[in-house]
Amino acid sequence: MTAPDAPPTRGAVLLVALAGLAVVLAATLVTLVLTGRPAPTEADQTALAVARQAVGDLLTVDRNDPKGSVQRLADRSTGEFRRQLDEMADGFVKSLRDTGASASGQATEAGIRGISAEQASVLVTATATVRNSRVPAGESVPYRLVVGLQRTPAGWLVSSMEFVP
Repeated sequence: MTAPDAPPTRGAVLLVALAGLAVVLAATLVTLVLTGRPAPTEADQTALAVARQAVGDLLTVDRNDPKGSVQRLADRSTGEFRRQLDEMADGFVKSLRDTGASASGQATEAGIRGISAEQASVLVTATATVRNSRVPAGESVPYRLVVGLQRTPAGWLVSSMEFVP
């Protein structure tokens, strides 16, 4: 029998440490099962990076280089989406020159909605600071977009972009 003020034995300390580890592992397992999210694959990470960059390109507009602003996004695009960008580019450039607007945007979070060997759908949240003659200091605007990606020989390219509420 040990005295009440005696320090814990090594066995007792080990038992408490193992119990703590078991709780942490169980919590991690429950979280993974409940969220249904396996660890992201390399393809997931690449698709996420491309979607985040494309949203940043869409939301970043330089009034001093409006053609370059459009071209950055067009270079990452394919299919019908690329055709639509090409069709609207001149009007967009003219609008930027007429209004003197500019914006600086970046993706804040991104998650895979679905992915296969050939396509991916990514939900992206972003913010952009928009400046124009009415708001020269800029106003921060939040966005959510669903980005469709198509795998091509050049890698993942944007095949669609949709703003969502």
